[in-house]
Amino acid sequence: MRHNQSPFEDFVEIMSRIPWWLNIILAAVTYATLHQIAMTFHDPTPQLQVGQMGDFAIDKFKSVLALFGQFVLPFGFLLAGLIGLVKKFKRTGQCKELIIYIILIILFFGSVISKDGGINNSIQKRLVNSSTKQSGNKEETKIYSWTNEKGNKVYSNTPPSQ
Repeated sequence: MRHNQSPFEDFVEIMSRIPWWLNIILAAVTYATLHQIAMTFHDPTPQLQVGQMGDFAIDKFKSVLALFGQFVLPFGFLLAGLIGLVKKFKRTGQCKELIIYIILIILFFGSVISKDGGINNSIQKRLVNSSTKQSGNKEETKIYSWTNEKGNKVYSNTPPSQ
């Protein structure tokens, strides 16, 4: 008798049968494609005419699905590749491909996390946006950055106290 599995578990089980390098390629392509669709979620709302609300709702629903899918599907592909490699390692005892796979996963997630300058750059952008006045003329804001005694990068619009 078959054990009840979720659709995600079925997906991972099926994808673990394809080569590990193909899972990495599929994860990258899936993330890039769904990320482009998900970015339309923040587009400004246009002036809608009567009868256009359904199309607008469907477009927003697609972007919400892509917003979650851009992380879930690549994770499924990477998990499936890892499971397939572990099964192969148990059969053959060779760990070279497993080590290469783990390094590629670290590089993949490192590039996703550090996109557009990384987390520190996004904090700096948020500080600039929050400290700039929204009056008629734009003020120039200076952002100071330094490393504190714990080794963390600190951003502020006031200079560090010496």
